[in-house]
Amino acid sequence: GNSFGEISLIDNTTRNADVIAKTNLVVYVLNKKMFISLIGSVEKAKVQQKGSPSHSIIDEVFKSTVYKNFKLNEMVILKQLGKGAYGSVQLVTTKELPSTHLALKCIPKFKIVETKAQKYAFREKNVLSGLQSQFILQLFKTFTDTKYIYFLTDAHMGGTLFHLIKAKG
Repeated sequence: GNSFGEISLIDNTTRNADVIAKTNLVVYVLNKKMFISLIGSVEKAKVQQKGSPSHSIIDEVFKSTVYKNFKLNEMVILKQLGKGAYGSVQLVTTKELPSTHLALKCIPKFKIVETKAQKYAFREKNVLSGLQSQFILQLFKTFTDTKYIYFLTDAHMGGTLFHLIKAKG
């Protein structure tokens, strides 16, 4: 194609990026029209009011607040968001920040060991830790106890991108 990544869709620019696959893979293409119909107008997200703090500063303050206030033993589970082959995802908050809702992915350690998926769990953590985009799930913090590993992320309430694309046809 002529473009790669959400920045080319937002800025109407061609990106110079190489993607090299080590195995066979399937590539899904999302054109700008479909991108906007699924995500919404990105122009609003790009515009910053004069004198307002940058998004990156606001993001860092929010991450710091989440890091300090979301402790595993103090989170309140509001409801289950989903369940998969490896675990479940819960909608959580804290008493200190009751209006802040995040997702807590809970994966039983025995399931990871049973399926020999240790390297995949570490890889998921490392990949999510390195991603910084308003269009991708943000990992805030990880936890562990004797039975589970946990990933604390944003709560995206609209379902998965796969299901959204499937529903839109």
